[in-house]
Amino acid sequence: MKQATLPILVLLVVVTLAIVTALPSASVEADHYQRFRDGKSLYTLLSGSIGRGYSLQDVEEFLGTGAPLETEDAVEVHRAALREAAWWRPDSYPDGIYDEDTFLAWSGSDEEVTLQFRNGHLVNFLTEQFTTFRPAYDLAGQAEQYDKIEVHSELDIAGQEVSATPFVSTKPIPVKTTAQ
Repeated sequence: MKQATLPILVLLVVVTLAIVTALPSASVEADHYQRFRDGKSLYTLLSGSIGRGYSLQDVEEFLGTGAPLETEDAVEVHRAALREAAWWRPDSYPDGIYDEDTFLAWSGSDEEVTLQFRNGHLVNFLTEQFTTFRPAYDLAGQAEQYDKIEVHSELDIAGQEVSATPFVSTKPIPVKTTAQ
Protein backbone atom coordinates (compact mmCIF):
# COMPACT_ATOMS: atom_id res chain seq x y z
CA MET A 1 0.00 0.00 0.00
CA LYS A 2 2.87 2.42 0.77
CA GLN A 3 4.36 1.87 -2.70
CA ALA A 4 1.16 3.11 -4.36
CA THR A 5 0.89 6.20 -2.11
CA LEU A 6 3.87 8.09 -3.58
CA PRO A 7 2.79 7.82 -7.27
CA ILE A 8 -0.77 8.81 -6.35
CA LEU A 9 0.50 11.81 -4.38
CA VAL A 10 2.72 12.88 -7.29
CA LEU A 11 -0.21 12.49 -9.70
CA LEU A 12 -2.45 14.64 -7.46
CA VAL A 13 0.20 17.37 -7.25
CA VAL A 14 0.63 17.39 -11.06
CA VAL A 15 -3.13 17.55 -11.66
CA THR A 16 -3.53 20.36 -9.10
CA LEU A 17 -0.74 22.39 -10.71
CA ALA A 18 -2.28 21.87 -14.16
CA ILE A 19 -5.67 23.12 -12.94
CA VAL A 20 -4.19 26.16 -11.21
CA THR A 21 -2.17 27.20 -14.27
CA ALA A 22 -5.21 26.77 -16.55
CA LEU A 23 -7.38 29.19 -14.53
CA PRO A 24 -7.71 32.67 -16.05
CA SER A 25 -5.81 35.41 -14.30
CA ALA A 26 -5.52 39.18 -14.42
CA SER A 27 -2.44 38.81 -16.61
CA VAL A 28 -4.53 37.05 -19.27
CA GLU A 29 -7.00 39.96 -19.28
CA ALA A 30 -4.11 42.44 -19.29
CA ASP A 31 -2.51 40.68 -22.26
CA HIS A 32 -5.84 40.78 -24.08
CA TYR A 33 -6.34 44.49 -23.39
CA GLN A 34 -2.79 45.42 -24.39
CA ARG A 35 -3.18 43.49 -27.62
CA PHE A 36 -6.66 44.57 -28.71
CA ARG A 37 -7.27 47.80 -26.73
CA ASP A 38 -10.95 46.99 -26.24
CA GLY A 39 -13.09 48.88 -23.76
CA LYS A 40 -14.54 45.82 -22.08
CA SER A 41 -11.09 44.48 -21.12
CA LEU A 42 -10.06 47.94 -19.95
CA TYR A 43 -13.11 48.18 -17.68
CA THR A 44 -12.60 44.62 -16.42
CA LEU A 45 -9.05 45.47 -15.35
CA LEU A 46 -10.07 48.79 -13.80
CA SER A 47 -12.91 47.20 -11.84
CA GLY A 48 -11.06 44.17 -10.53
CA SER A 49 -7.29 44.30 -10.92
CA ILE A 50 -6.34 47.89 -10.16
CA GLY A 51 -7.02 49.90 -7.03
CA ARG A 52 -6.44 53.21 -5.31
CA GLY A 53 -2.86 53.50 -4.09
CA TYR A 54 -1.38 51.27 -6.81
CA SER A 55 1.91 52.55 -8.17
CA LEU A 56 2.14 53.82 -11.73
CA GLN A 57 4.41 50.87 -12.46
CA ASP A 58 1.76 48.41 -11.21
CA VAL A 59 -0.96 50.08 -13.29
CA GLU A 60 1.25 50.03 -16.38
CA GLU A 61 1.91 46.31 -15.89
CA PHE A 62 -1.81 45.76 -16.48
CA LEU A 63 -2.62 48.53 -18.96
CA GLY A 64 0.65 49.30 -20.70
CA THR A 65 2.09 52.81 -20.88
CA GLY A 66 -0.39 55.62 -20.31
CA ALA A 67 -0.51 58.64 -22.58
CA PRO A 68 0.02 62.00 -20.90
CA LEU A 69 -2.58 64.65 -21.66
CA GLU A 70 -1.57 66.49 -24.81
CA THR A 71 -1.07 70.00 -23.46
CA GLU A 72 -0.77 71.80 -20.16
CA ASP A 73 -4.09 73.47 -21.03
CA ALA A 74 -5.74 70.01 -21.21
CA VAL A 75 -4.27 69.17 -17.80
CA GLU A 76 -5.62 72.43 -16.36
CA VAL A 77 -9.08 71.72 -17.81
CA HIS A 78 -9.05 68.30 -16.11
CA ARG A 79 -7.89 69.79 -12.82
CA ALA A 80 -10.56 72.49 -12.94
CA ALA A 81 -13.31 69.96 -13.70
CA LEU A 82 -12.13 67.70 -10.89
CA ARG A 83 -11.93 70.57 -8.41
CA GLU A 84 -15.51 71.57 -9.21
CA ALA A 85 -16.70 67.97 -8.91
CA ALA A 86 -14.79 67.61 -5.62
CA TRP A 87 -16.49 70.73 -4.31
CA TRP A 88 -19.92 69.19 -4.99
CA ARG A 89 -19.00 65.63 -3.92
CA PRO A 90 -16.00 65.80 -1.56
CA ASP A 91 -16.44 62.18 -0.43
CA SER A 92 -15.81 61.03 -4.02
CA TYR A 93 -12.42 62.79 -4.06
CA PRO A 94 -10.87 61.91 -0.70
CA ASP A 95 -7.35 62.58 -1.95
CA GLY A 96 -8.10 66.07 -3.27
CA ILE A 97 -6.67 67.60 -6.43
CA TYR A 98 -3.22 69.19 -6.39
CA ASP A 99 -1.20 71.08 -8.98
CA GLU A 100 1.55 68.44 -8.98
CA ASP A 101 -0.87 65.59 -9.84
CA THR A 102 -0.19 63.75 -13.08
CA PHE A 103 -2.95 62.61 -15.43
CA LEU A 104 -2.46 59.70 -17.82
CA ALA A 105 -4.98 58.31 -20.29
CA TRP A 106 -5.68 54.80 -21.57
CA SER A 107 -8.04 54.06 -24.43
CA GLY A 108 -10.27 51.14 -25.21
CA SER A 109 -12.54 51.01 -28.27
CA ASP A 110 -14.08 54.49 -28.38
CA GLU A 111 -13.48 55.04 -24.65
CA GLU A 112 -10.70 56.94 -22.96
CA VAL A 113 -10.10 56.76 -19.23
CA THR A 114 -7.90 59.33 -17.51
CA LEU A 115 -6.37 58.34 -14.18
CA GLN A 116 -4.86 60.66 -11.57
CA PHE A 117 -1.46 59.97 -9.98
CA ARG A 118 0.31 61.68 -7.11
CA ASN A 119 3.91 60.87 -6.23
CA GLY A 120 3.67 57.88 -8.57
CA HIS A 121 0.52 56.40 -6.97
CA LEU A 122 -3.09 56.20 -8.15
CA VAL A 123 -5.43 58.55 -6.26
CA ASN A 124 -9.16 59.32 -6.32
CA PHE A 125 -9.89 56.00 -7.99
CA LEU A 126 -13.18 54.18 -7.44
CA THR A 127 -13.47 50.69 -8.92
CA GLU A 128 -17.27 50.99 -8.81
CA GLN A 129 -17.10 53.43 -11.73
CA PHE A 130 -15.87 50.61 -13.97
CA THR A 131 -18.19 47.72 -13.14
CA THR A 132 -20.24 48.16 -16.33
CA PHE A 133 -18.72 48.92 -19.72
CA ARG A 134 -20.75 51.48 -21.64
CA PRO A 135 -19.49 52.17 -25.18
CA ALA A 136 -19.19 55.83 -26.13
CA TYR A 137 -22.07 55.63 -28.56
CA ASP A 138 -23.95 52.95 -30.40
CA LEU A 139 -27.12 53.28 -32.44
CA ALA A 140 -29.14 50.07 -32.61
CA GLY A 141 -25.96 48.03 -32.47
CA GLN A 142 -24.37 49.95 -35.33
CA ALA A 143 -21.67 52.57 -34.90
CA GLU A 144 -22.37 55.51 -37.19
CA GLN A 145 -20.08 58.15 -38.66
CA TYR A 146 -21.02 61.80 -38.37
CA ASP A 147 -19.21 64.90 -39.52
CA LYS A 148 -20.29 66.58 -36.30
CA ILE A 149 -21.44 64.91 -33.11
CA GLU A 150 -23.06 67.00 -30.44
CA VAL A 151 -22.03 65.74 -27.02
CA HIS A 152 -24.13 66.37 -23.91
CA SER A 153 -22.76 63.68 -21.63
CA GLU A 154 -20.50 63.03 -18.69
CA LEU A 155 -16.72 63.04 -18.78
CA ASP A 156 -14.88 60.25 -17.02
CA ILE A 157 -11.84 61.74 -15.31
CA ALA A 158 -9.79 59.76 -12.83
CA GLY A 159 -12.59 57.25 -12.48
CA GLN A 160 -15.15 59.93 -11.63
CA GLU A 161 -18.03 61.16 -13.77
CA VAL A 162 -17.80 64.92 -14.23
CA SER A 163 -20.37 67.05 -16.05
CA ALA A 164 -19.05 68.47 -19.27
CA THR A 165 -20.14 71.58 -21.05
CA PRO A 166 -21.72 70.74 -24.41
CA PHE A 167 -19.38 70.94 -27.38
CA VAL A 168 -19.41 69.90 -31.01
CA SER A 169 -16.68 67.67 -32.39
CA THR A 170 -15.57 68.47 -35.93
CA LYS A 171 -13.23 65.50 -36.11
CA PRO A 172 -14.66 62.55 -38.10
CA ILE A 173 -15.00 59.33 -36.16
CA PRO A 174 -13.45 56.25 -37.81
CA VAL A 175 -15.92 53.52 -38.70
CA LYS A 176 -15.14 49.84 -39.03
CA THR A 177 -16.84 48.40 -42.07
CA THR A 178 -17.45 44.79 -42.92
CA ALA A 179 -17.11 43.28 -46.38
CA GLN A 180 -20.45 43.01 -48.16
